[in-house]
Amino acid sequence: MIYIGTSGWHYPRTKEGAFSWDGLFYPTRQRGVKSLPNLEYYSRFYNTAEVNLTFYQLPRLEMIQGWVRRTPKDFCFSVKLHQKFTHPSLYAEGEIAAGRAPAPVDTADIDAFRVILDVLAEGGKLGALLIQFGFDLPPTPANVETVTSLAQAFRPHPVALEVRTGGWRSSPEIVARLRANNVAWVYVDQYTLHYPSVRDAAPTADFYYLRLHGRNEHWVKAGSGGERYNYLYGWEELRPIAARVRSIASTVNRVFVYFNNHAAGKAPANATMLQALLDLAPTAEHTEALRAAYPDLSELSPTPESGLGLPELP
Repeated sequence: MIYIGTSGWHYPRTKEGAFSWDGLFYPTRQRGVKSLPNLEYYSRFYNTAEVNLTFYQLPRLEMIQGWVRRTPKDFCFSVKLHQKFTHPSLYAEGEIAAGRAPAPVDTADIDAFRVILDVLAEGGKLGALLIQFGFDLPPTPANVETVTSLAQAFRPHPVALEVRTGGWRSSPEIVARLRANNVAWVYVDQYTLHYPSVRDAAPTADFYYLRLHGRNEHWVKAGSGGERYNYLYGWEELRPIAARVRSIASTVNRVFVYFNNHAAGKAPANATMLQALLDLAPTAEHTEALRAAYPDLSELSPTPESGLGLPELP
């Protein structure tokens, strides 16, 4: 099973400005005309979404239950672990700014986050838990043990690990630990690292996880903000990625692919293009505004008879 979606689905104009999805991916709201809530609309096109909200705060239980109810049966969510576990300094800064004293991770934190995973799993809507560390986690024995312990703490839920520090993926001992604990290594594509050029060893778990951030040079520039995600993949860049995904899919139970180049609806545009390359047709047609912004989508309009009309891709 191949799951393709985006990292987040809520990019309102009040927060994103010119990079918003409102009136672009999502239809412009018209007075007196009832429109679908964002998540329901999004799920007409994609069968998964990556949840970033949980990195910053724990949603109310009612919100998680609503996600389960309002999405199709075959839809699933991958959930990013809270920053308290993976970015303690960032967590501490936020607590201090809010007038609270930072506290170390304890079993109550694990239990509170597990509730989110349990609710999604019980509803048949859990993809994987994404444990994402930053650029400052060297592959020391203590850090490897921390990662392993986290994976074990959230069993039996699937765990994917993203570490952006060198030395992890190249260590046979660490890869063996990941495989022993069924932890999927997260592959990434961004300005500093192009996924098709990565030497792709056998998967480390019974599922596969890929995140595509875009290849904007602003990725490495301080203060770039949302501009770093302002990148549209072309067909020539997506083709080798699609080929790799297709080959990996035959070796694992599930493949998760998330586009994080969310600026101005580029992530959903690219997600649809990748679907086309993998012969996975959405059941709905994108807005005229999105198709005008990204003309490649106009060639991929779904047809009742055969799904996406793809006589010949550019």
